Amino acid sequence: MFELFSDIYADRGNRFTRMDARAKLFAAAATLAAVIAAPGPALPIAVWTLCVMALLSIRIGVKMIALRMTPAISMAAVLLAVNMFMLGVTPVVQVTIGGWTLNVMKEGLHQGGLLAARVVGATGVLLFLGFTTPAHRIFAALRWYGAPETWVELAISVYRHIFTLIDAASDMYSAQRVRLGYTGARRAVGSAGVLAGSVLLRSLEQASRTHEAMVARGYSGNTVMGPLPPLVKTDAAAALVWAACVLSALGAVWRLGI
Repeated sequence: MFELFSDIYADRGNRFTRMDARAKLFAAAATLAAVIAAPGPALPIAVWTLCVMALLSIRIGVKMIALRMTPAISMAAVLLAVNMFMLGVTPVVQVTIGGWTLNVMKEGLHQGGLLAARVVGATGVLLFLGFTTPAHRIFAALRWYGAPETWVELAISVYRHIFTLIDAASDMYSAQRVRLGYTGARRAVGSAGVLAGSVLLRSLEQASRTHEAMVARGYSGNTVMGPLPPLVKTDAAAALVWAACVLSALGAVWRLGI
């Protein structure tokens, strides 16, 4: 479970992890903007393909990429299904599900496909950034760009305690399984509810303990972050070239309407 969230991949030495986090963050922001502004699914799918190819080139396993992409693909499938059945006036085909006859609408299919492609493309960009950049460098780069200090501090705290809560949830889940808490559907639902409530209580308790510990160590509302080294010119140039290419591709797809 921890392999899905930890920085073990971002700490590897390769051509992408050695790039300055500020340059990668700028390139990722430009790419996300292009994916969101794309008029059709062509650019988001192309961006996702390039991100996956880049990850494969640095030996990120297909299974790991698929696991990270599963939530995004599930969300994209829901968006596609909701839009193609509920949006539009031009039926394309009829689908019978459980005795219900539903019409797939042309307008909804286009809109749902576009939203799904944007979700998948944006997730690919974030996966690339996460697999090649440790979290603390991303937070430092955000502060360098002038992000609100409170937001960055909150993000650091959330990221730090994700692993604590995952560890607690894993221990509780294992204890429930040993006690046959998931032997039936009804019992499994009850055990899942108890698990969710226990994790919530544990998070509140952890937040209180963390605040007390920070105050005891002289915390005054500001988190001190060390200075960053000078931005590498080659990394900055590569980020600018990539952003220019992405924006040029965005202009091309707008002209072509794809």
